[in-house]
Amino acid sequence: DISAYKTLGFFARINYDYKGKYLFEASMRADGTSRFAKKDRWGYFPSVSAGWRFTEEQFMEGARSWLDNLTLKVSYGVQGNDNLGTYYAWQGNYDYTWANASEAGAMRKTLENKSVTWEKNANLNTGIEATMFNGRLALSVEYYTRKTTDMLLEYPMALSTGFKNYNANAGSMRNQGLEATIRGTALDTP
Repeated sequence: DISAYKTLGFFARINYDYKGKYLFEASMRADGTSRFAKKDRWGYFPSVSAGWRFTEEQFMEGARSWLDNLTLKVSYGVQGNDNLGTYYAWQGNYDYTWANASEAGAMRKTLENKSVTWEKNANLNTGIEATMFNGRLALSVEYYTRKTTDMLLEYPMALSTGFKNYNANAGSMRNQGLEATIRGTALDTP
């Protein structure tokens, strides 16, 4: 099949929980795609996260009557993207239906780019969350930053070349922000 798209992935994860107060998780993902040339076909994407539940510490014992949970958390991870809108960014394609006077002809339809590779999104998230009064009030504050590198784009070209664009890793972008959430149950009746 000339339009086949194949992927293969492997995933490993480790979780660790010490006395319900120190939480740790790490994972590694390896993904292969037919969209890229053999030298760039595989992408490796790690992630790690940790949490510390203050409320399980002995120095917080006096607050446990009203404070259900107070957790500090942090995570970092990388994801990959191979979505180009084409199966063959690393190969040049030809159109064999192009008429050449009275004979059949071929014309190059797309340009190859053997160096196109995975787009990567690196995410850092840190925050604190709390629940109080038997779950009736919950608060969380989180800071996040996401950096996208090797963005997959159709890179524009001068029309005089005979092509509008070609697929490439072009550019990077950063998003960041602060999110705060307050959730409460004012009335709880049968």
